[in-house]
Amino acid sequence: MRPRGEVRAALSGAAEQWAIEQAKANVKPEQLRGVTWRQLAELACVGYAAARHTVKTMVKAQELVPKEPVRVPGSRRPMTAYLPAHLLMPSEKNGLDAVMRGWGHS
Repeated sequence: MRPRGEVRAALSGAAEQWAIEQAKANVKPEQLRGVTWRQLAELACVGYAAARHTVKTMVKAQELVPKEPVRVPGSRRPMTAYLPAHLLMPSEKNGLDAVMRGWGHS
């Protein structure tokens, strides 16, 4: 397996740092506000284009999970907010494992 790239490691570290700040603020899990790719780029000090592309691949790898669109000053359209996957409760993770568990109970 290839090692993580510098941009991916920086964005992952920024997402973890954001999660730690949310935990220090005593935010309840259901009230967690996601972070946009633009905010992650600024926290990680990486370029916007690289961050946008890398966040897409991190979503595909299920390291980040899209939460909801948020209004951001300076953007015409709402931007998708992301949460680190380990912060979500198992019931909030939408995936094949949830479908398989539900299938057996019906």
